[in-house]
Amino acid sequence: MSPEADKGSAARPAQVALPSYPGPWNVVFIVMESVGTRYVFDTEQGQPMPMPFLYELSKKGWFLKNHFSTSNLSTKALFSLMSGLYDLFRQESFGLRNDATVPSLFSLVPPHYTRFLVTPAPLSWFFPAPFVKNAGLSGIYSYENLKLPVREERHQSLGRYVARDEVETVDFFIEKLSEAKEPFLAVYVSFVAHFPYFDYGPDYEVRQKDARMIYRYYNNLHLLDRMLLRIYNRLEKEEKLKRTILVIVGDHGQAFGQHRPDNFMHFRYSYNVNLQAPAIFYQPALFAAKVFEFPTSHVDLLPTLLEAMNIPCEQLSFDGESLFRTSLKRNSIFSYGYEGTMTSIDRNGLKVQYSLKRDRCWAFDLRTDPDEETPLSCTAYQTQVEILRSFAQQHDANLLAYNASWQEKRGSQTHSGPPLDNQ
Repeated sequence: MSPEADKGSAARPAQVALPSYPGPWNVVFIVMESVGTRYVFDTEQGQPMPMPFLYELSKKGWFLKNHFSTSNLSTKALFSLMSGLYDLFRQESFGLRNDATVPSLFSLVPPHYTRFLVTPAPLSWFFPAPFVKNAGLSGIYSYENLKLPVREERHQSLGRYVARDEVETVDFFIEKLSEAKEPFLAVYVSFVAHFPYFDYGPDYEVRQKDARMIYRYYNNLHLLDRMLLRIYNRLEKEEKLKRTILVIVGDHGQAFGQHRPDNFMHFRYSYNVNLQAPAIFYQPALFAAKVFEFPTSHVDLLPTLLEAMNIPCEQLSFDGESLFRTSLKRNSIFSYGYEGTMTSIDRNGLKVQYSLKRDRCWAFDLRTDPDEETPLSCTAYQTQVEILRSFAQQHDANLLAYNASWQEKRGSQTHSGPPLDNQ
């Protein structure tokens, strides 16, 4: 799908031996809503690490240390995670279109897989439901149909937030894992680290209460870490872990006033704090311990997972590339921010951004300025700006054409979903 590529290469870890278990592999794919990279292992000022179990997993599998979301908006990020494609480079979310029929994780696993998705959140807030339903997934358990206790909080300016209790939703997910006929594809999308960071009490506190919202965020990261451990332990207890690939990824980052006074939550700007999210592959038979330092993207996860599962995908078009490759064709990864900013990041850490609303460009050299404190003029980077603008324009046309080709292949039979809010 990508019109932008070059012949450059960089060393990449490759699978060195066939696993003793040939498959089929179970998959547990956990999307951590609003979990930003810079917070998960934070121990500044002697504070406890919020996510120690995730840290241990990061040392035992593939840890994509410099990983970026394709958007600061969940609907777009989730579409990319499930499809290996960038969403549209405009505010419209492609996954909310009733005709979105490009292949997805749910349609690419063999038909004998048990497939289900669980989330405590309302689908209308963040989820590309039409796209997922068009893939044939009917086992969706969310706020709308889960019969579990409700967490609710009303914010003075941002309105009412509701979700099912995270702990009890994980209980439900774990029981679904226990009941599922193997092989299975089980997806869990958390909510606990999303604003307004519901207070789950002292059992999960790693930061003391103060006047800032961020202490609640850290505590809820710790709750989420405990839930990940429970899922892992159940798989291990039932002797399914050795046949299961774990994929754990944040959908986007989260901001608490960095760079701009109004840079809170995730969707107002496209700084690294808004876009960077942790990503981990865990299955010792397939993913020997390795840290990836170069920039990776959500669009890389699906092709990597399919190769690990030995599922042929030569006839498919992805914007991402399998990380099993010893070299990657692309030079840059891309993202689109809800505020109207397009971003490219090349393998050398040059980050170029272009505002569609303001018709303005700027850049950061992430090698020397990882905290993005000194924006640079684009005068010296006009080639990169043109590549970014050209990529976005060509990509949107390519995505729509690719979707049309799959509609023809499937006889234009789609499962139309209800209109959803683009939140």
